[in-house]
Amino acid sequence: MMTEFAEEILKECKYENLTSARFDMSIFDIEVNGESKDSSHGKGYRAYLNAIVMLMLRKYFAAYAKYSPHMFIIDTPLHGFDEGLDETAPESMRTALFQYFINHQDEGQLIVIENLDHIPHLQYEEAGATVTKFVKGREEGRYGFLNDVI
Repeated sequence: MMTEFAEEILKECKYENLTSARFDMSIFDIEVNGESKDSSHGKGYRAYLNAIVMLMLRKYFAAYAKYSPHMFIIDTPLHGFDEGLDETAPESMRTALFQYFINHQDEGQLIVIENLDHIPHLQYEEAGATVTKFVKGREEGRYGFLNDVI
């Protein structure tokens, strides 16, 4: 079941050069193209694949869980892709991941925390998603996580 979810999600997210994917229950993690996430991927791809694992769990809970949290948080799924030449994800992968977030809102609330310069330009509000811009200063956007707390 989880392996099927891994393959479906990676395909929809346009994972580059995907030949196979499986969920290894012994380590409770994903393997892509026959290799474990930690042994063959850099920081950027590990962050991306961690987000994929969370989406797999969310999909499983939505379909089968008697008690589902209905809320999931993914922190910086594109983190690390901007740190080195070998870790540059194709724009199609970045955009497809965020489009997946939009397309699967029915699987539970998803809070995504990401740096503004990494977020693909998509029609979030038109799709019913709420986008909150957090800022450091008193510029346009929300200052801090707790509203009106300095």
